[in-house]
Amino acid sequence: MDEQKTIEHGAEAAVKKPKPKSTIVREKNTQPGIAAVSVQTHHPRKPANRRPAAKRRPKSAVKSKVNATKDPTTKTGLRSSSVWTAANIVTCIRVLFIPVWLFVAEAVPASNGNTFSFAALLVALFYMAISLTDKLDGYLARSRGEITTFGKFLDPIADKLVVLVALSFLLEQHMVNSWVLLVIIAREFLVSGLRMVIASKGVVIAASELGKWKTAITMIAISGLLVVRTLSAGMIFNVLMGFFQIVMFAAVLLTAWSGIDYFIKGWRYLLDEE
Repeated sequence: MDEQKTIEHGAEAAVKKPKPKSTIVREKNTQPGIAAVSVQTHHPRKPANRRPAAKRRPKSAVKSKVNATKDPTTKTGLRSSSVWTAANIVTCIRVLFIPVWLFVAEAVPASNGNTFSFAALLVALFYMAISLTDKLDGYLARSRGEITTFGKFLDPIADKLVVLVALSFLLEQHMVNSWVLLVIIAREFLVSGLRMVIASKGVVIAASELGKWKTAITMIAISGLLVVRTLSAGMIFNVLMGFFQIVMFAAVLLTAWSGIDYFIKGWRYLLDEE
């Protein structure tokens, strides 16, 4: 009796034990109309080869990391995650050196009319170096794909400071007319106010080439007048003074023209009532 119970118990255990499932895979036979069938045994408790869950990276995290670095507005499609990029550092240096230049320019006298002033020439070269950093930070930002919001905010402010501080100094030296400073300052105030109003409506008007030419020619005129301060009185002094006064007049015309062009583009947004 005991042996019979043992045999029956073993038979029940054999029935309850799960059997491995068989997977039927149909394979294409080379002969037409005949399909070969192969049976592959797959144990239910042994999943297919997969990477361990601890080592697998969630797809959402990977996507969010990629989306955080991509920016369609840049040349390379990448936006720097840090504010202190090479371009922004150059812009900050330009801003910091503006009061330094003004202090040096006030301390160094111009030519007395009889001799050439080498110290005043160094002041002019110092200003030229500060002005050229505008091209340098723009090149670094575009070539390295490091266009940032901080840079877009600080770069135009630095350009305006470089121009307005130098014009104020030249006005003090009686080398430019007060109307030059008035037109340039008025244009900057009006365009800045227009930009704020348009931005509140969710509209951004891209800067035109006129604005870039206006800034470049104004800096050339200022640099030329600073060089003229180094010369002694004579024909060369008079010719260069007259030439760079004409260049400054052209810069004032471009300043007014670029401001009018900006208002033409944004006038319809000023007339829209919310």
